Amino acid sequence: MQMPNTWQKFVPIMDGGAVRFQTAELGKVDQGGGGTIAYILAKYGMNVIDCGVAVLSMHAPWEVAGKADICKTEKGYIAFLQQSLMSIKICQK
Repeated sequence: MQMPNTWQKFVPIMDGGAVRFQTAELGKVDQGGGGTIAYILAKYGMNVIDCGVAVLSMHAPWEVAGKADICKTEKGYIAFLQQSLMSIKICQK
């Protein structure tokens, strides 16, 4: 039986939480990761999806992010964590 890839696991979780999202690629996608440590985790064989809020002028004195983006990101994190907790409870039985 072939295991589903990370994206095949991610989309149903977001759909189940009624979370609207968009995708983008950053950096050298063939080398994994963008601007975070995701590429380091991927080197160790971990399945990684790097999620976060789009921010204009990150690390500048004045950063800008959309209120709706922040709310949807929170909603996505909650959906992911709820699914993760359910998976842990199933494994412990």
